[in-house]
Amino acid sequence: DLGDTKGIGKALAEKLHELATTGQLDYYENLRGEFPRSIFDLFEITGLGPKKIKALYDKLSVTSVEDLEQACQSGQVTKLPGFGAKSCSKILDAIAFRRQHANQFRFGDVSESAERILLALKDQAGTMQATIAGSYRRGKEVLHDLDFIVSTEQPEAIMSFFVAMPEVSSISVHGSTKSTVFLDSGLQCDLRTVSAEQYPLALNYFTGSKEHNIAMRSRALKLGYTLNEYRLTPAGDKEPQPLPCTRITTEEDLYAALSMDFIPPVLRENTGELEAAEKGELPSLVELKDLQGTFHNHTTASDGKSTLQEMAAAARNLGLQYLGISDHSQSSFQANGLDAEQLLTQVGDIRKLNESFDGKF
Repeated sequence: DLGDTKGIGKALAEKLHELATTGQLDYYENLRGEFPRSIFDLFEITGLGPKKIKALYDKLSVTSVEDLEQACQSGQVTKLPGFGAKSCSKILDAIAFRRQHANQFRFGDVSESAERILLALKDQAGTMQATIAGSYRRGKEVLHDLDFIVSTEQPEAIMSFFVAMPEVSSISVHGSTKSTVFLDSGLQCDLRTVSAEQYPLALNYFTGSKEHNIAMRSRALKLGYTLNEYRLTPAGDKEPQPLPCTRITTEEDLYAALSMDFIPPVLRENTGELEAAEKGELPSLVELKDLQGTFHNHTTASDGKSTLQEMAAAARNLGLQYLGISDHSQSSFQANGLDAEQLLTQVGDIRKLNESFDGKF
């Protein structure tokens, strides 16, 4: 009910209601449908904005990156106002760069989609356990794809749900234990379904890295065992060494079986982590609980939503040791930036507030 909200009329309220209740907006889809889908890829080319893309579309019928490349190579682009030989060369360089890194995605750009898909998989009735494995789980800054692992007794149902998700643009593989799809963003997503017994080994294997997996298999062989993505079993006719842990229900059990401490995914690159885990010398990782304070914070003095006192109280409730205030300066007038006099006043307020804590923030 947005009828009484200032600035929102009937037409806008109807659109917001449609978007909130259905997850899409016909008005937007109809507008988008007026153009070829591939034309929106042009916005990913460095140096091209809406005006230039419109000119390319209107004058040269450019509707895709391939069309743009051909128009640049033929010299047609240089004849348009606002385009010259130099800008044409830069466009070709940008296209080459995009093609070279077409299957690379920044962690932060895919995390929202990744977590949304994971939550949807967890919500399925047949799901027992679900995790994102691969380089995402190892915290790599740049990803090529997403690997989902689900333990279930209903693999067909889980797979059918996965390939039918609304964000899926194409299906590459649809099987009973493995499916591969591509999202609207171009990101490849793989799903593997396993039994509850296989889950910890599959999770470990598909988390990687490849080098870590090779080292794990080598270690298992030295103890007389074969390790793969589904099981740890005795190798050959020779009597294997007794294992410290024989029932593997978690990744921790797997590492314990191979006489190692649990190795966090972010360390699994075969750069000495197995040797350290064997000796009990793995480093302590930085965790959220280690955060002692934060410096970049705005208050209502500029464009923040809380007062200085409210910010300080919240920081203390979080157990922080310090809080830095960095409100905008007067150069950011659009953010209600502080002038010199207002800044000095705020400095004085901060000093008084610090004194009231008696040295104990």
